[in-house]
This record gives sequence, C-alpha cells and structure tokens, in this order.
Amino acid sequence: MTKQTITLLLLLGWVTCYTQNLVKNPRFELYYHLPDLKYEFGERYQDSAFICKYWHKVNETTPDYYHVNAINERYLIPNNPFGFHPVITGSAYVGFVPFGLVGGTEPISGEFKEPLERGKLYEVSFSYRYAGVNAYFYLDRIECIIGKDLDQFKYIRMRGMTSYERIITPGMNANVKFEKTLNNNGDWNRITGFYKAEGGERYITFGFFYQNEKLNKIIREYVSHNFVLGHNSHLEDRFFRKHRKHLTFIHRNPDYVPKTENRMLELTFEEETIKTSSIYQERISYYFIDDVSVKEVK
Repeated sequence: MTKQTITLLLLLGWVTCYTQNLVKNPRFELYYHLPDLKYEFGERYQDSAFICKYWHKVNETTPDYYHVNAINERYLIPNNPFGFHPVITGSAYVGFVPFGLVGGTEPISGEFKEPLERGKLYEVSFSYRYAGVNAYFYLDRIECIIGKDLDQFKYIRMRGMTSYERIITPGMNANVKFEKTLNNNGDWNRITGFYKAEGGERYITFGFFYQNEKLNKIIREYVSHNFVLGHNSHLEDRFFRKHRKHLTFIHRNPDYVPKTENRMLELTFEEETIKTSSIYQERISYYFIDDVSVKEVK
C-alpha cells in the first residue's frame, strides 16, 4: 500500500460527528403571542423575557420578532419596513441592531437545553440576512458570547451617554471564534464558529460587544454632530477619514435609502393613539437571524 493511498484512506475515514442542537427554540417558532406594537413599546413580560419563548432581551431595548401571521404589518413576513425578506424555513425570524454609531445596540440571548461540558468543543452556527437598503451601516461581524447567566444582559445601567455604553461594558468580550466575515449581499447566509467550554454555560448572546474605550469616545463624537437629524453632513466624510483605523468593522451602505423620513408615525396604546413626526435617518446596522445551532463536536 502506497503512502498516498494510506493518506487518502485516513482523509476518507475522518468524519466529524455532531450531537443534537442544544439551543431551545432555535428557529423562533415558539412564542408567547404573535407580534403587535404592544409587545415592543409596552412591557408585557417580567425581567428580560422576549416575545419568543426561551429568548431574552435587555430591558428597554426593542429587538423585533417577525412572523408570517403577525398581528401588526410592521412585523410581517415576507414584506416588512426593511423590504422583502422571506423565511428560510418555518414561519419566523428575529431582527435586531447589533451596533450603530449613534450608540444603539440590542443584544438578544437564547437558552440551552442543558449546560455545556467543560473542555468540550462546540460548533456554533446561525443564519443571517443583512437588511439592505434601509440600513445605513453594515458590519464585518456579529459577535457571540456564551456564558453561565444573563445577569449582565438584563438591564441598562445608568452610567454612560449612549445605550451601547450603558449596556456593553469592559469584560463583555466575544468568546466564539468565527473565521469568516459577514456576507452583506442581502440574501440568507450562514456562518460557523467554535467554542471550547469552561463548563456550566447555559446561554448564547448575539450582538457587538466591548472593543475598547476609544470606540465609546468615537460614538460620543458621532452623536455630537447630529448626523441623524441631517445636520453637518459635510463633516461625515471627514469623521470617517479621521477614525478609519478604529472603524474597520463598520461600513456605510452606498445604497442606503432612509426608512423613515418626514412621515407621521401612529402608535396605538390600548384606546389612545399618539401621532409623532419622524424626520430623522436611522443610522443603524440591522440584521435578521434564524436557525441558531450549538452542537458538541465529537
């Protein structure tokens, strides 16, 4: 038997095995009720519970739940305010803001069926879709933290100028390793990474986590220019040139079309309807995620 033949047999015999998916409600099919405006603008649940069963959000943040049978058309599939976005399979997905230079972020956390085991390697994967023309920014990455509890992702702290600064603090560092960057072509894509367990981890959180204090200073400067109100647009190119070495992970969408500009937005709470003028441009990145998977590699 030649050396080449032995090598080929070894390659053919090397099969990676995976166990069951440990994520509860990985495709967001289970919910407390179909999405309407009340679930987002009014607190229906205790603590940090999200409209999807076994999923959680930071209190006072508003990640979105989309469903083919949504009560309010804002959360319908396939057509919603971000355009035409069909499902991969099933009837639902979640949309959220991982990061925006105006300081917005909406981490979302899912539960495991059982705690991870110390020293074992786990494959982490999920499907994602960039929102497209109505999102001002796109990102090179969505980050993940796998941890033992959700205490740090339940409430907004009082200290800090922006939501990002009040939610994302030093020590909140991504710990899942993804080799590829995001494909922002507007289609459903899938990304895979790996995590070696410390033991006892029960949750996975999606977002964009702590980078350094310099980023917080850059966010404050961006907010101070009031770009979202259409002010000082001549300074924006100069701003990105100034900070380009610190903002390699975020990019302006050349095809951006403002989602809400000079429109009247009607919000209905019980019997009361409130009308408010929306004239600003949302400077956010926005992504849909679905089919979340965490499996032990054997």
